[in-house]
This record gives sequence, structure tokens and C-alpha cells, in this order.
Amino acid sequence: MENPFSDSYIEELAHKFKNGRLTATEKEEFEQWYNQFDDTEFVHSGAAEPGIVKDRIGHQLLKKIQEETRQGNTAGLHSQPHLTRRLPVFRRAQMAVAASLLVFLSLGIFFVLTRHRTPVTNYTAIDKIIRPGANKARLTLGNGMQISLTDAKNGQLAMQSGISVIKTADGKMIYQGDNQEV
Repeated sequence: MENPFSDSYIEELAHKFKNGRLTATEKEEFEQWYNQFDDTEFVHSGAAEPGIVKDRIGHQLLKKIQEETRQGNTAGLHSQPHLTRRLPVFRRAQMAVAASLLVFLSLGIFFVLTRHRTPVTNYTAIDKIIRPGANKARLTLGNGMQISLTDAKNGQLAMQSGISVIKTADGKMIYQGDNQEV
């Protein structure tokens, strides 16, 4: 077994930790090595001027990128595999509802705009002027003949299809058919 805190052994433990194959003793050793560092506070010589630290880190990153591109090795730049991002189920359901609403609204607007409308008929003036009625009673028979009941005399007014119409002295109408009052 190697020195428990050598770089290669810590690297091996970190790899096992990442893959979930760490035994209980190895986990304890790894945590012991990790806890020996005080990571609560980082003090840098240029911490009083954060712009200098930022420029220095940026310069080092740019230098590393330029070296890797000069060597034609861009694998270090894109070391993480490209992952496809799936939308959550709720988001997909929202998109499906929105798409169906868009389809239905589009169809509705299409049918409203393209439906065949019946043309409005222009009404022409009637040749025969209908005057207001008078205070008279009229009886129209089946053959179209009209009898003014107000002006008619008492007695039989008409006889049609075996039914006779009779006006009495007090103004009542009697319909009589085949010797029976109706």
C-alpha cells in the first residue's frame, strides 16, 4: 500500500469516490485528508485589489487556451460530453396545450372569415298600400269572399260546403250545418 496521502493515492480515492466504489476505510482516509485543510477562508497576497487577481486568473486561462489551440488539442477545452437537455414534463404539457390552442384558434378564425354569407335582400316598396283598419268585423270564407259583419243584415249571410252562416238580431254569429248548430 502506498503512502496514504500521496498525490497518486488521493487521486485514486477521488476517482473511486466519483464512481461510487469507495470502501468504508478508503472513505474515512479520504475524508481525513480532505478535513486537514482549512477551506473556510482564502487569503491571497493581492486580495486587497481584486482587479489584479481577476486579471492574473484571466491571463492564465487565456494562455492555457492559446497553448492548447496551438497544439491542435482542443479536447481539453471540450472535455465534458455534450448533453441533450430534456424539458420537464410540465413544460412539455404546456407547450402541447399552447400548440393545440393555436391550431383551434387558427381553424376558428379561418372558418369565420371564409364562411358563405347569405346576401342581404333589398326589400322593395310594396305597390299596394295597406291602410289602417277600421272598427269593423270581417269574415273571410274558404273561397276568398269577404263579408263585412258590421254592415250585413240579419239572417243567412252565406252557405258553403253544407254549412250556413247566420247573423242574429243581437249581432251573434251562428254556424249551422246539416240542420245542426255548430
